[in-house]
Amino acid sequence: MKPFNLFPYDSNVDFMRLRYVSIAIAALIMFVAIGAMATKGFNFALDFTGGTVTELKFAKPADVDDVRQRLAANGFEGAPHGPAIGVPIVVAPHGHNRA
Repeated sequence: MKPFNLFPYDSNVDFMRLRYVSIAIAALIMFVAIGAMATKGFNFALDFTGGTVTELKFAKPADVDDVRQRLAANGFEGAPHGPAIGVPIVVAPHGHNRA
């Protein structure tokens, strides 16, 4: 029984023929990625900045601005973000200001 082969044993495929095209595509992708990192920067989410995520669920749509004002009055700036019925609240650790 022969093992599974993607190409037959007697095949002759010239993979090196497209090496310059492959290098050009890889370089283009790399430079676009480096350019995006240089211009847009990184979005360090909760995983890298620390803090807590709490999601509040309301029976009726809540006024997100009112929730935001009440949280800011108690020292929790930068929250909430999201829709009006399920409001995720991201809170930075004490002493840190989330941008």
